[in-house]
Amino acid sequence: MFGRDPEMLEPSYARRFGAAIVEGVGNSILPVAVLAALYLWVTPPGALVSGLFGDALTSLLISILFFLVVVAFAKSFLSPERPTWRFTGQSSENAQSANRLILMLTAVFSADMFFSNLEVQGVRSAEAMSIYATVFGALEGCFVVKLGREGLWRADATQEGATQQGGQASRLIRRTVRLLAVIGIAALFVGYGDLGKRLLTNLIWTGLLLWIVVLLRGFIHELVSLSTKSESIQDKLHFPSRVLERFQSWGRVIVDPVIFLCGILIIVPVWGVPPDDLFRWTLKTLSGFQVGSIHISVIDIFLAIAVFFMAMAGARFLQRQLSERFLEQTNLPAGIRHSLNAGFGYAGVIVAALLSISVTGIDLSNLALVVSALSVGIGFGLQNVVNNFISGLILLVERPIKVGDWVRVGSDEGIVKRIQFRATELETWQRASVIIPNAEIISTSVTNLTHRDRYGRVEIGVGVAYGSDVEKVREILMDIAEKNGRVSNDPAPTVVFRDFGASSLDFELRCFTSDVMRRLGVASDLRFEIESRLREEGIEIPFPQRVVHIMNPQADDQEPES
Repeated sequence: MFGRDPEMLEPSYARRFGAAIVEGVGNSILPVAVLAALYLWVTPPGALVSGLFGDALTSLLISILFFLVVVAFAKSFLSPERPTWRFTGQSSENAQSANRLILMLTAVFSADMFFSNLEVQGVRSAEAMSIYATVFGALEGCFVVKLGREGLWRADATQEGATQQGGQASRLIRRTVRLLAVIGIAALFVGYGDLGKRLLTNLIWTGLLLWIVVLLRGFIHELVSLSTKSESIQDKLHFPSRVLERFQSWGRVIVDPVIFLCGILIIVPVWGVPPDDLFRWTLKTLSGFQVGSIHISVIDIFLAIAVFFMAMAGARFLQRQLSERFLEQTNLPAGIRHSLNAGFGYAGVIVAALLSISVTGIDLSNLALVVSALSVGIGFGLQNVVNNFISGLILLVERPIKVGDWVRVGSDEGIVKRIQFRATELETWQRASVIIPNAEIISTSVTNLTHRDRYGRVEIGVGVAYGSDVEKVREILMDIAEKNGRVSNDPAPTVVFRDFGASSLDFELRCFTSDVMRRLGVASDLRFEIESRLREEGIEIPFPQRVVHIMNPQADDQEPES
């Protein structure tokens, strides 16, 4: 159910990570359970197996347990037989070679752990210890050097979903590891056995821990990406996609330093740094430092960012609930609902900013001094932004236009989709979005066809030929308007005899519709019916005519015949 699915061609990082964990546990759980039971049987005080033999048996069980777990998880993450589930960008042949090297290195290191425990218990002699350290250290160093080869981890161009391992940082780390491994091997053979042995052992533990940290970093990045791409989160918090993309980018920026710090705290003690001292230094660094009279705290900064985003998420959630569960149940017009919803959103931003500032412990009186000093520059540099922002507040309060209105602003005409901080968005009949600054709407004349209600007048001009029965034409037009279901009876439709045209008698049918948004459709239906009825009644709709008289000057010059 949770393992690697052969039919899945492009599994995500989180899916590969979960499958690797599941298969690693599945491949090692049975022998680990057996070894754990034996360990619990051996270790209790008063057990049948005790003394040096019991200690040796305990060391052996721990070494075998370490070997089985590392080998199982290394195979599951390298995935030599299934390239699409592999975490490295190397080819299948290189993955198999790396898996074999890790297997042999783990076997030697596990045996090294067993004999090291015997050394602590005083079982071996000094001569045996020297030979053992040289042999096992040299083998471990050789395997580390082979694992650090550039070609072993070279990216395979055919693998698209795998993590690429060819970056400058990874190459630098591999070269440094190989150099330290060579130094450790050389130290073993020149008489510095303890130095070489400790160097190689620390390299192996560091590599294992570093690999775990890198895998966890990729998994956390994947969780951040999935959380920002989740449709349920987008629906509940009502964040635009571009905002979620920014959250994703900033989330990764924040996660990386935290993971880097945790990696240092885990790896540095391997090299002999006391954990207590390391914890004390870390806490002192994070708690803050003084710059003049200002106290800067890394913890407070990250906490302020977290509080801001959490407060914004909560405000968005409440705003969504207000819009969908409360305002939708009221009989308020859509424009008022939008204004209340937008005002709640602005208040949420202000509250989130104030909470984040209060978390950092910034003195607002000092902040007020800084703001007053910069007010002149802000007034000149951001006057258009402030003007548009204030104009947006005026639009939300006075509501000369509101969401859903049909307006004309200059040459632009469309439906108001949203009123934001800086600008108002119109959607034209061509489904194009027109962004108009709020200050322009406030300072220029705006035609709002749906300001008070949706009633609107429809005017249809029609011309009939001279000599037509004008009363009959009037009756036909009135009958058509009265029988149309989308024409309002109050006010009643009227027919106006507008003019004696050059080629026709000009009439105009004037009627009202309850939904001006459908004015064009109503006018079109009326025109179809007018043309059909006039044709049935034999009333002609003329087209423009011109009479051209052609003069023949030669005919005037000819003399009359006698």
